[in-house]
Amino acid sequence: MQKTTLVRDIITIFCFFIAVIAKAQSVSVLVGQWNTVKQQAGYQTQRQTVDLLNSLSTKYIYNNPDSGLYYAKLAMVFAKKQQYAVGRVRAMNNIGKGYYVRGSYDSSLIISDSALKLSETIHDSLEMGIAECNIGLVYLGHQEFDKAIKQFTKALAIETSINDSLQMTKNLFDLGLCFDETGNYAKAVDFLTKAISTDPSTEDHHITAMAYNRLGKTAFDEKNFVKGIEYYEKVLNYRLYSDTWETAFACQGLAEIYYALGQHEKAVAYAQKGFEAAKSMHAKWDAEQALAILAKSQAAAGDFKNAYQYQVLDQLYKDSINDEAKQQVESYFKLQSK
Repeated sequence: MQKTTLVRDIITIFCFFIAVIAKAQSVSVLVGQWNTVKQQAGYQTQRQTVDLLNSLSTKYIYNNPDSGLYYAKLAMVFAKKQQYAVGRVRAMNNIGKGYYVRGSYDSSLIISDSALKLSETIHDSLEMGIAECNIGLVYLGHQEFDKAIKQFTKALAIETSINDSLQMTKNLFDLGLCFDETGNYAKAVDFLTKAISTDPSTEDHHITAMAYNRLGKTAFDEKNFVKGIEYYEKVLNYRLYSDTWETAFACQGLAEIYYALGQHEKAVAYAQKGFEAAKSMHAKWDAEQALAILAKSQAAAGDFKNAYQYQVLDQLYKDSINDEAKQQVESYFKLQSK
């Protein structure tokens, strides 16, 4: 009996140590820790195991959303068995974000709405704000910008009240994104610049890369191509943070600019990089956007054979996205009516 208790205590201490340092660790280190933990008896009953899985999920979301979803769903299963509400709601919010990255907006809305209700029940302001933000992203995905702005404003108020710098920075970025989409470029630049200014205090740096990408898009929309190239190159050369999603966006953005400038060979090169990056993480929308500019650039460069092939592939992506979108819109309005 004493030996069993000692083993359990060792596992508890070990898992607690993992949970404390997990946020600062790389994916490979976290995976190594997970492989070690799951060899221990009773690991499924430890709350720290759930925390580790949630940290792994967070690390994976923007590079490999499938893996991010896998670890979050496993964390939710363990948290539910343990009746660990905080770990469960964190896992649900990670799942909501993972579905959003994959473009599965209806699935994201369902789980995010459940996460919001649970976070309200346990009075977890941090996760409440994250759930509000995730729901705002779903509205954004459906181009309901007024509703999205309302959600992000609510989330920002919650995170400001608890002084959570990371989530505040994310909400500032999301508001900038909304105003960019509605053509209010002055407000967009204001919020995106604020996000960049607050990001260093979070030690996350992801938002800075995202904000530079969006500022690049804003500059492109205003036909300030020199500024757009400067922002996108900042993303590709940013040493403090990089991920596949931001790389795909920056390359696609540079391809658009170089196509507009008539520099078709550069446009082709960046569009190909953007497509490969998006395809590697199964981000259909980003892949389709890259293919569209790639086909146009190949045609403008006189390579009609490859232009046709990419145009056909682009249409396949569009058809797939449209089919999914129809199903999601139906599900979305059913959820809205409920």
